[in-house]
Amino acid sequence: MEAQALEDHEPVAPHEPTTAEKLLTNLNLRLLDTEDVGSRQNILQMIYDTEQQINANFKPDHFSTEPVGLSELQSDLSHSELLLEYVLDESNSYVLAITRTTVKRYTLKAKSALEREATDYRSTVTKRKEDIGLAQQLFNDLVKPVSAYKQEQSIIVVPDGKLHLLPFAALSDEGRYVLTSHLVTVVPSGTVFHILRHREQQLAVEPMPYLGVAAWTINQPKRTLLSGIVRAVSGPERSELIALPESRHEVESIASNLPKPNTVLLGSAATETQFKRLPLNQYNVLHLALHGYADMEYSDRSALVFAPEERGPDDGLLQIREIRGLPLKANLVTLSACDTSPTR
Repeated sequence: MEAQALEDHEPVAPHEPTTAEKLLTNLNLRLLDTEDVGSRQNILQMIYDTEQQINANFKPDHFSTEPVGLSELQSDLSHSELLLEYVLDESNSYVLAITRTTVKRYTLKAKSALEREATDYRSTVTKRKEDIGLAQQLFNDLVKPVSAYKQEQSIIVVPDGKLHLLPFAALSDEGRYVLTSHLVTVVPSGTVFHILRHREQQLAVEPMPYLGVAAWTINQPKRTLLSGIVRAVSGPERSELIALPESRHEVESIASNLPKPNTVLLGSAATETQFKRLPLNQYNVLHLALHGYADMEYSDRSALVFAPEERGPDDGLLQIREIRGLPLKANLVTLSACDTSPTR
């Protein structure tokens, strides 16, 4: 679906929500306000059923669904690039190592072992701690078997499963982090990589340089508003959505260093509704300094968390299923959040 969303097509304005989309928003809001376990399970089932209905009605008639061919993918790579595509499974996992002239498959550990190591290391990193031993172990398990790694300067990673949340650049190769010797890029698939390499920016209007968004700038938001966001689906805990006062400085500093005109949404004005009403296809640079939530079971529920609204058509969670429909044409999108996944 990410490849379909990137296919070159005319941008369209956000459509009026369908009956199913309105129902899904209402269900999300009901879930946010419900703590009873039984009620939450019932609402979750209704959310799932509604999501299936929305997906069934999605008809990408103008998209090409053909995956990129191997020879075409190889021609996209420079002589210094190595693409690593992972497939996790029990009892063995695999990585396909692709350069401009070679293709090799390597057998790795079982999915459960790799995901356990990745989860432990990510937990260490998010606590701002260091575990060189585990960083080295993950490097040995995921990268070291690939002989072409030492020969190339740039690696493009196509992760699988919980490897989507693993910071590959922070793995350790004999005491040195990978980022000190290699440029690391993460993409959802080879087809997405191919589209990005060939995508042309054809804007029908004069582009605007910058859009910056920072919602969580207040130290003590009202509890009634905060509690309306944090329990999204199986989402983040209340304690994780702390204020991010420096995000305002971050967004405004970037705006001051880029050409005018620019647009900046801050604090309570940085709502999902206000963001989607902007002419998103006109911005060259998008910088979103927000909380993020990654759902490993239902990836389409992963979301950027905007400022809550007391009354409005949206629930404050810009989910992946919604992002696909946005008319984005930016050259650079930066997600400065807690759980955005390291994907470019």
